[in-house]
Amino acid sequence: MIVKGLRITPFNYYVSVVEKLMQAEKSYDTLPNFTAADSNVRGLLPAVPYGVHIEPWWRVNRMVLEDDIKMVNEEELKIIDYLIDFGSQTAGDLNYYIVLGLYKKGLIYVDVPITAVDRVPSSTVARFRHESNFRLAHVLDVETELVKQAVSLYCRLRFVNKLEAETEQSRMRRHPTWNHQPSPISK
Repeated sequence: MIVKGLRITPFNYYVSVVEKLMQAEKSYDTLPNFTAADSNVRGLLPAVPYGVHIEPWWRVNRMVLEDDIKMVNEEELKIIDYLIDFGSQTAGDLNYYIVLGLYKKGLIYVDVPITAVDRVPSSTVARFRHESNFRLAHVLDVETELVKQAVSLYCRLRFVNKLEAETEQSRMRRHPTWNHQPSPISK
């Protein structure tokens, strides 16, 4: 769950968790070798997310405070203003490089929108292949919302990709900077 006013992105949250775990550890033999020296642990962790992958059909949301405007350029400010004025946007409608830069700065976050009628391939469970999330929830006897959240996470982690994630119309209006990005799953 993202709380905009707290300015905690998933990346920042997990870095702080690792930092606290490493600082609280008393026995050096349980720590990875690179942390065995007495040092500032935060300096050993990455400053920005590495290898960020965003799909054009994901939704971009702002997480900007007034002081953050000082750290953006004019192009980034245009997108932030657009998000403020019109709310969440499909990532593919915006410049890929600006979206990526804003994400790394922690000024936006992305949602992976999954509905009950969406389908994802499941090669590990042949019976569920190409089933809708609603049908899968029914078969598993769990709430549809839980299945949607799990599928959203699997898409974010690139374990699966939603079938028919984009319509032809959305591909046509996609910002040209998305045209040469790598495919989501190369299997």
